[in-house]
Amino acid sequence: MHWAASAEASSQYSTKDWSPKQSTGEPDIYPEYGDIKKAWAPSGPDSGTEWLELTYATPVYPTRVEVYETYNPGTIVQVEVGSPDGTWYTVWTGAATPAEEIARIVTYDVDLQVLVDKVRLTLDTAKVPGWNEIDATALVGAALKQVGSQQEAAQQTVSSQVPAPEPPQPAHPQQEVTQTPPPDGRQSPSDVTVTANVPHPIGGSEQNTASSPATTSDTLVVIQSPTEITEPLLLPPPPLSFEEKLAAIDAHYEADIDAQVAVIESLAVLGASGVSQLIPYLTHTNNDIVVAALDTLGEIGPNAKAAGPHLGSLLTHLDRSVRSAAVSAIEEIGITDEGLSLAVQQYVIQTPSSEYSSLRHALAALNESGLAPQKETIAGLVDIIDLTDYAGGADLRGFLAKGGDVTAQALIPMIQNGQANQKVTAANFLVTIGPSGAIALPALINGCQDADVNVRRRMVSALAYVAPDDPQVATTLLGVLNDANEDVVYEAAVGLSRIAYQDEAIIEAILTYIQKYLDKSRIANPLASAAAKYGAPIVPKVEQWLQSDPGYQTGIRAAGALGSLGVPFIPRLTLLYAQADTETKTNIITALGNIGHADAYPLLEQAAGAPESQIRRGAARALAKLPDPTPEVIDTLVKLTGDGNYATAQAAVQALGDIGAPALDKAVAKLASDNTQERVLGAAILSEMGIAAAPAIPALYELLLKETDENLKAAYNQLLFDIWKLPDVNIPEQNIVTAVNLADLAATDWQLAVITAKELVRMIMGPMEDEETVLFEQQWEPMFKYPSMELVDYFIELNPLLNEFLATRAAFVETGYNYQNALSDAWAALSFADQNAHWKERCFRSATVRSRCWACRSNLPPSVKN
Repeated sequence: MHWAASAEASSQYSTKDWSPKQSTGEPDIYPEYGDIKKAWAPSGPDSGTEWLELTYATPVYPTRVEVYETYNPGTIVQVEVGSPDGTWYTVWTGAATPAEEIARIVTYDVDLQVLVDKVRLTLDTAKVPGWNEIDATALVGAALKQVGSQQEAAQQTVSSQVPAPEPPQPAHPQQEVTQTPPPDGRQSPSDVTVTANVPHPIGGSEQNTASSPATTSDTLVVIQSPTEITEPLLLPPPPLSFEEKLAAIDAHYEADIDAQVAVIESLAVLGASGVSQLIPYLTHTNNDIVVAALDTLGEIGPNAKAAGPHLGSLLTHLDRSVRSAAVSAIEEIGITDEGLSLAVQQYVIQTPSSEYSSLRHALAALNESGLAPQKETIAGLVDIIDLTDYAGGADLRGFLAKGGDVTAQALIPMIQNGQANQKVTAANFLVTIGPSGAIALPALINGCQDADVNVRRRMVSALAYVAPDDPQVATTLLGVLNDANEDVVYEAAVGLSRIAYQDEAIIEAILTYIQKYLDKSRIANPLASAAAKYGAPIVPKVEQWLQSDPGYQTGIRAAGALGSLGVPFIPRLTLLYAQADTETKTNIITALGNIGHADAYPLLEQAAGAPESQIRRGAARALAKLPDPTPEVIDTLVKLTGDGNYATAQAAVQALGDIGAPALDKAVAKLASDNTQERVLGAAILSEMGIAAAPAIPALYELLLKETDENLKAAYNQLLFDIWKLPDVNIPEQNIVTAVNLADLAATDWQLAVITAKELVRMIMGPMEDEETVLFEQQWEPMFKYPSMELVDYFIELNPLLNEFLATRAAFVETGYNYQNALSDAWAALSFADQNAHWKERCFRSATVRSRCWACRSNLPPSVKN
């Protein structure tokens, strides 16, 4: 039974896990069943026709093929075997049929008198839902062709080194074997001479002659009497010199792919110093070796940047597995120069969207590089801008946004002449670009007259983002308020609420349109928000709206939008609440929160006990906006954290986090509770507070020492990390700094100091394997048992330095990640026309994390900052 030495496939999930290489060798998974990374899987589930081709080190005369299917079996529709000369023979065909969900071995009998060293399996993955995975494939057969007698066996010549053509022919001229009874005094049959081709110890072969009984083996065996030898015997070759032996060893190594791959993989431990040894392998003629080198460079990661200039050319390699491995390596290493960035951009343009796995990695690398797209590729990238997020569309849009006005210029032809869906995509993307896309403003304004309703909606929606200060935008949006389609009119109303441009004629027009649409609150409400930006002049109008029906819904929205100017309307809003339906009550509570005045507390407290969860949730958010929250406000929110509705409880936790320091004592008190759920809530509140939670660090550490619930211990550790990673965190002083000798050093203080240093070092080291974790714990254990004043002094110096390092490093990484997430959320909100409170919350989050970036940067020394 022979196992594959190498493998290729029509596609692969990745260049490591679930790659074709995982199907080589003996089974790693069988008899287990499941989606396990040590089997080969195609790039996607139900992807249609796929193939897996396996190559074996020794050609054999095949008798059967055994396939080990370990996940969603039954997809194989054809089995072929191939000879070393490239000829393929179909040995089985059939239909794909879902099978029992267990690991299985499928056997295909082969009756073929030809040496083969390859097996090709064709799969119809669409017929068996889910990922279809193959663990291994055995090629069963003998390197010696089966013959009928010992004499026939002696006449066969088989060489596993030189493949036989079809039909197979002996590698040497057939020799006649003659055996006659010897006369007296002559050699007996047991003393006949056996001549065989035996491999030379270092390359080549030599002719050995020995006296032994006749046997059948994989070598040429010729039995003759010495008197019947008609040709001269070959003498052994002279011994090889040392240089020849080295050359032979090198030649053997060059032919052993597995050995070279093992050497390549071992270079990963050298890190950056191993890169120079890996680069020559990138031009190797064997694709498996190139892939191994790329995988190892990817494992080294950013320290392998020296290989960057050599990776771009591999993106045009003929072998798909090499291209895929190159993309994955580039993502892990990162793009640092324009040349490699350009190569990846061209790769993205030329790669079909069906190869979404590779596209996703390539686009992620481009977006993370921080480099802008090249002018010569922007048009091509714009053509594929409608990629799904699953194929990396979000990263593509993020990368193109760095192109600013150049990208916007490339979008103009799409806006003017594209299909409807292309126009919509272009308009949505201009929202992401923002004011940098102002060059496309004329095309957008013309698009507001498009015959397609959906196109008009998106063009109108983009105007306020691209040019919020342009009077043309205000005039255009006012004109669109007369559109025949209500959805288009709504987008115009929302756009007017966003623009920054103000003018007396504009406010007069807005008030006129509010009156026109007063019975359609969906349109009148955003117009009221637009009017509220003008402040005091519209207060009388708001009072009129609140007294009328229709109109009071618009008045509620406008009162909230006025902020502190809406305080006089709190009594009227309270009266309306008493007789309103659930939706209107929720709107009133939201307006009171936006007004943000203590006079609203009685109604908000009442709403916090409402039977409707959405009203209680709105009350939690509104209470957090009251200035100088009183203990009563905090108590109301603490009570809501135990709400039976999960979303409401989460809103209360978030509200207490927003309140910050005034709610700190309540959060710490929950941590001390005997109730596990209460401790969970306390940790959750502190995690929302950010920097304000820093004074709770000593209490958290004491709880960490006593906590028995493993999940809570993990939550406390994460919470401590969340606090430390923020900029401007002032870690409270610990009692240990007051100890002047061991007699004054309390056990708890010592444990707190050691565990602080230990956990800080653990966070700096990052994730560890199980064995590393055990070793780490063993190394720190003596610290807890054997205190000394030298260590006290050491920790006093060490811990603040570790804190500062972690806070700076993590703030940059996490804040940048959060900023990107906030922008993605904003994009998603826009895509789904979420123009209400959620949109504002996401914009606020984006602005908050952006300010953290700058706060963190301001704390860095000038040498780092520049």
